[in-house]
Amino acid sequence: MSCRPDVVDAVVEVTGLDAAELHDAATLESLDIDSLDLIEVAMIVEERRGVEVAGDDFEGVTTFGGAVAVFDRLLDAGAV
Repeated sequence: MSCRPDVVDAVVEVTGLDAAELHDAATLESLDIDSLDLIEVAMIVEERRGVEVAGDDFEGVTTFGGAVAVFDRLLDAGAV
């Protein structure tokens, strides 16, 4: 099961963005999501889903879809 709903909720909570803006191709830069925002989002999703995120898991991620894919990969790998 995808973490997408949790990631969307966390991004909305952290940034105040409208969920409709959060599509896979949207760049984090265009959404004005910086590394500190991403850390906050990761902490929220970690708490909700029990996913453990390492500092370098998001290295090279430039899109919202890429961020969701990181969480999904961690869930699939059993990092919960």
